[in-house]
Amino acid sequence: MLDGIITASGAGAVFRSDATTATLGSRARFSAQNGGRISVDAPSFALPEDWRANEILMVANGPDSVVELPGMVSLTTRGGNGTSYNYSVSAVNGGRVDLSGLTAAVGPRTDAYNADDWLTFSVSGGGQLDLGSLARISLRTRLAPQQDWALPALADVEMGFLTPSTGVTFDLPELQNMAAGQITLPEDSVLNVPKLAALQHVTLTVAPGAEFHAGQLSDVSDSSITVEAGGVLELGSVSVVDRLSLVARATPSLTPVATSYEMDDWRGHRTLFEADGAGVGMDLHSLETLTVTGG
Repeated sequence: MLDGIITASGAGAVFRSDATTATLGSRARFSAQNGGRISVDAPSFALPEDWRANEILMVANGPDSVVELPGMVSLTTRGGNGTSYNYSVSAVNGGRVDLSGLTAAVGPRTDAYNADDWLTFSVSGGGQLDLGSLARISLRTRLAPQQDWALPALADVEMGFLTPSTGVTFDLPELQNMAAGQITLPEDSVLNVPKLAALQHVTLTVAPGAEFHAGQLSDVSDSSITVEAGGVLELGSVSVVDRLSLVARATPSLTPVATSYEMDDWRGHRTLFEADGAGVGMDLHSLETLTVTGG
């Protein structure tokens, strides 16, 4: 069992587990710096309940620095009482983290610990974070690239927070469903989700100069979408809009096919549709009925 902090620092510094399959304890941490290399074959990692600390779970920092756990299939965090904690996996300054076998990542709980903790994946400064098999993320999992990045297999976001930095292009070519969470696109960032069909219970903000491309998106129920002046919002043939809030300060691109809008037992103020600004339009010609029952 590996159950402690493993650091490899400097060219020639190598840690390699020769076990066919290693078991990781909850205190296992991996840090490769300045050309160090770590290689471990472990199928899973999980933090225990009520883990009260900010933790760098895995980091590769610097050219030729490598953390390899290609056999890991699942990574689970749960959160902790107290302040907001962040559990991070990052590749920075030319470092490489290989989690190419990871298929599922589970962030901290939303039903305990104040629902304010994070599992964060980030890549910056020419780093490489290989999540080539990641198909599903859930709960408070944050994807926060600070450079252009792609996740080629991510198909299902049960809950997630997509927060690319300014100017970053983030490609999710297989994403089909996002059931809860938040997408924040700052200036000049681009999110490409060409297969996304459902965006439910999601807050989406598109800043000036940012672009959101989802040409197949049809279900935006329960979501709040704001596109600022100069932003680009591309949706598909939108057929489900119940409880949607859409505020447009730039004309969105969409094909309206929804015939009804319903919102029942809504306990709070809500803007349903707003077009704000000279020349800004919003095509909702297919709507035949709009029903709001109060709350």
